[in-house]
Amino acid sequence: MLVYIFLFAFIAVLAIDYEFNQIRRDYMLAIIALLLALLAGFRGPEVGRDYIGYSYAFDLIYKDYNPLLLVIYEPGFVALLYFFRAIFTYNYGVMIMLAFAFGSVFLKTIAIRSLAINPYLVILFYFSHYFMLHEMTQIRIGLASAVFFVSISYYLKGNIKAYIGLILLATCFHYTAILYLGVLIFKRDSFNRLWYSAIIFLSVVLSFFQVPLIGYLNNFSSNDYSAKFDTYIYAAEYMDKIKVLNMVTICNIICCLYLIVAVAPGGFSEDKKLAFFLKCNIFSIFFLSFFSGVPSMAFRLSEIFGILSMFSFAYLARYLPAKRFNIFITILLAFVFFYYFVLGGDLIKPYSIVNIQ
Repeated sequence: MLVYIFLFAFIAVLAIDYEFNQIRRDYMLAIIALLLALLAGFRGPEVGRDYIGYSYAFDLIYKDYNPLLLVIYEPGFVALLYFFRAIFTYNYGVMIMLAFAFGSVFLKTIAIRSLAINPYLVILFYFSHYFMLHEMTQIRIGLASAVFFVSISYYLKGNIKAYIGLILLATCFHYTAILYLGVLIFKRDSFNRLWYSAIIFLSVVLSFFQVPLIGYLNNFSSNDYSAKFDTYIYAAEYMDKIKVLNMVTICNIICCLYLIVAVAPGGFSEDKKLAFFLKCNIFSIFFLSFFSGVPSMAFRLSEIFGILSMFSFAYLARYLPAKRFNIFITILLAFVFFYYFVLGGDLIKPYSIVNIQ
């Protein structure tokens, strides 16, 4: 675990330096991105729980391809697999993992650079949670969410055609990315504090119940094109009931409510990025509560939009009452997530390098 701790400390120091000096060193962002991409790309099979499954898929798709596999594996994933299998006879699996790692990490870093008030602080929150979940584990949604990150700037500028085009590209790497088109229902120029506070309140209420969605999902199952729904139904039957109000969700709720109250009148109109991040974050909380009866679906839908929570948490460095010491409070919060997901959880195992033959 020492390599994870070292990287956390390194990024935290850069976040503190940026907060006090406001000097954007792009070469340091590039170095961080390179380190994270290499960390994810060269991880051993036992580090992330999905590695062995992906290795099996690499061989299955290439040796025994069936068009029905596109129901499970997206065309972009299949295309990259065939591309690297055509170039590399040996270690093609490592090259595919490196391609996903470099593509995802660098696209996200580029987007964070333009979207974040403190890019190092956002990367710190990213490293403490979603980097481990996506780049080290779920590589397809990792790359899809990276394309989404790039599309956000186009959305905020009102270039809807470019945004839709990038989301369709993201969908080529994970089908659930199509849900990012849902943000088009948001009003870019306003943030209704009462409305979004009500959504948070409703989410808390729903967290004490389990909406019976299994029966509805059964209507979509039992045919050749329902593999995703069948997976969700199977998981719902055998997974334990999820605890919606866990430590991470509670922190998320507190952060959203605090920013809703703390941002001055007109602040959301001036900072459209913050308004957008908060909207997505609040809907991620709602999805987790509403779909809690189908745990695998709840986590997937929540994570789709919850990845933007890294930006929301970073905004606490601007709006907490401790002024310049806010950065230390936010870093402490990032460490709580880091401990929860990396040091104290079972998401990631101690780091090891893949065996290259």
